[in-house]
Amino acid sequence: MKRLTILLTVFFMFLAVAISCSNSNEENKKASSDFKIYLVKETDFSKLIDAELEDIPLDDEPLITEEDISAYYWKGQSDKVSSLFELQDDKTLTEIMKDRGYAELGYYPFIVTVGDERMYLGALYSPLTSVSPPQGINIFISTIPLNSVAYEISEEDSKGLIHNNRIYEALERAEILILEKHELIRSLDDLYSSYHSLKIQKNGEDAVYDADKALVYIFGDMLSKVEELDMNLQEEGELTEGFDYTYWDYRLQFEGAADIFFTLEGNVFHFDGETQLYTLWGDSKPLWDSLVFDNGNQAVNITKEKIQVMVKNYAEDVNGDGIDENIELSYERVVREDLKGDLTVSINGSKAIALKDEEWFTKPYRTIGEMPKIKFQQEQNGKRKAVLLIYSWATNGIGSTGVINAYEYVEGDIREVKIKDAERVIKYMGENNVNVSFPALNSSIDLKIDTDEFKRFLGEKGSFKQQLEAKDTFYPHPLWYTVEDYDGDGQPELCSVSILRCPPLALCKLHTYYKYENGELKPVQVSDAFTSTNNPLLPYNL
Repeated sequence: MKRLTILLTVFFMFLAVAISCSNSNEENKKASSDFKIYLVKETDFSKLIDAELEDIPLDDEPLITEEDISAYYWKGQSDKVSSLFELQDDKTLTEIMKDRGYAELGYYPFIVTVGDERMYLGALYSPLTSVSPPQGINIFISTIPLNSVAYEISEEDSKGLIHNNRIYEALERAEILILEKHELIRSLDDLYSSYHSLKIQKNGEDAVYDADKALVYIFGDMLSKVEELDMNLQEEGELTEGFDYTYWDYRLQFEGAADIFFTLEGNVFHFDGETQLYTLWGDSKPLWDSLVFDNGNQAVNITKEKIQVMVKNYAEDVNGDGIDENIELSYERVVREDLKGDLTVSINGSKAIALKDEEWFTKPYRTIGEMPKIKFQQEQNGKRKAVLLIYSWATNGIGSTGVINAYEYVEGDIREVKIKDAERVIKYMGENNVNVSFPALNSSIDLKIDTDEFKRFLGEKGSFKQQLEAKDTFYPHPLWYTVEDYDGDGQPELCSVSILRCPPLALCKLHTYYKYENGELKPVQVSDAFTSTNNPLLPYNL
């Protein structure tokens, strides 16, 4: 009996310790999530700008805690990031400042903390002050509330420091966070106005995973290469008709934005509550497959140094052996915090880099006009096919700059195909008449020009004629490339649409047609779009 009494005593002692530790852990957990605003002891901003936040001495007591706040409004705008908070009814920020011995006017440095972690440095100020704002400070809190109710925290450089995910979670746990539905970002254009942390959820799972910063950039990079589906167009309307808005494979939760629901089939996504559908440039399955989900830490990242983000797959017999080759047009990138990557073409694993470490996107604005795609051209009197990568840049002034990279597959290797130019000879025939001949093609084009306008830029009399006829004065600027069956033989041919120009002058708009022969793409006919016909794609006969 005595032994039993001792054992029970020891058991309850351990139980008491366990309960005490549990309560202590809960208190520590709560304390670590507290949102506070501290004034700092050093008021000279010049000494604070380059200092580490951890090295800046804080006041002994916080100026404001989450218990002083009745509501915190999480807001985002295109030109700046801001939030609003309201204090409990019996308090004003001015009164709190006076109680702490601070004058009402001027600029006072503060630091926001969550638990023991310091978030950012800012300046608390009165709009009535005549003192100039401190240099290097971009975050401010006004002591005068908007509409006599809410105090604004504004961030002028839109880095998103005030919208830190730790702050969001602390305010949410304190039950003072208000994120009104109409304030949520609901378009890609607005999403790119500032940095937003990211959480990812897989369909069928309750767990939500925090994405590391490099992964946020990778997803931002992927989502920037999209087209908006237009339900009024027949082809795109067929894709959107009957689309199930309730189904999704992944949910992307960017801080401050409506959830993005992503469907792997078709690589289509939309914002929660919105009917506008977006489709990615390519198949994003390689990116999703590269994600590593850490269930223990509720985190997701990528462990590889370089990944394939999106790919477009083609199957075509390009070497004439009767067997289709596996052709990939791929966007690849290093795991880092930027929006740059490589555009590659591979044939049965043999790879060529078309774009190296470049930015190209359609959102939030277009740097790319026509997005990259693969076309094929049959060899003249042969069995092989050229692989044509075509796209265009959105170019200021002229509007578009077409790009083409051509490849062939020989003995297991991908090789570049040379694209030859059509040699031109320009002659001024007098009385506003110009002849452009193409000796190798035994063809020419007669044009009418505004001679006075040309003389303004090329010079008068003999100088004008000499400059006009000089070999390198006018050159073809490609606008875009098309691949269609222009001669009616059942096989598509490459056509370059270009402007023969010497900025700001344009002599004519040319359509140049090519044949693939002996490892080269050679021009076979050139026509002038302005004077020959209203049809932009002229048929020709080889």
